[in-house]
Amino acid sequence: MLVGITGRTGSGKNYISAILEKRGWQVMDLDTVCHDLYRRKSDDLIRLFGTTDRATISRMVFDNKNLLRALESVLYPSLSDIVQEASKKASGEGKILAINGSLLKRAALDKSCDLIIYVDAPAETRRIRAMRRDGIAAGKFTARDRAQNDVDYRAVEYSCPVLIVDNTGEHPKGLEDAIREVESAQNAETKRRNKTTIQ
Repeated sequence: MLVGITGRTGSGKNYISAILEKRGWQVMDLDTVCHDLYRRKSDDLIRLFGTTDRATISRMVFDNKNLLRALESVLYPSLSDIVQEASKKASGEGKILAINGSLLKRAALDKSCDLIIYVDAPAETRRIRAMRRDGIAAGKFTARDRAQNDVDYRAVEYSCPVLIVDNTGEHPKGLEDAIREVESAQNAETKRRNKTTIQ
């Protein structure tokens, strides 16, 4: 079973992913995968941007939609292939794979997911977290947050059911319900496969 973990910057996606990993879910961090793709796709990136430095490229594409689309055309097909391969492996092992990243919709990975867990938190809470975590100014957070309007489930329609987790306080609300729903669906799928194999 493939589950997407997404939310806007500072919402706590990594925190929720760590909880799920402790429960035995397999977790793939899409940001880490993309970082590796910068190395693997170095020739394409140098041809397009003259560099493979991620920070430099991020600045170049931030306000340039044409360059952003060019970057996505280099990274996203390979990213999708990696996710599909990992999902197939996890499915064969009867395990849940959670892919953690804010770019699920942008990379069309939501189309491959069975469910999405959307990690939500108020903008002020996210701002404080992001500033502490990344050492950025409030203006930098605002710019980054505005660039993620295509992440928010209230603004875009995902291609699969979305379960909301309120990660405002110390204890995420709705997480246990989301876990039960996912694990129940996974158990039902495992039983169905076992029954098919026996027959």
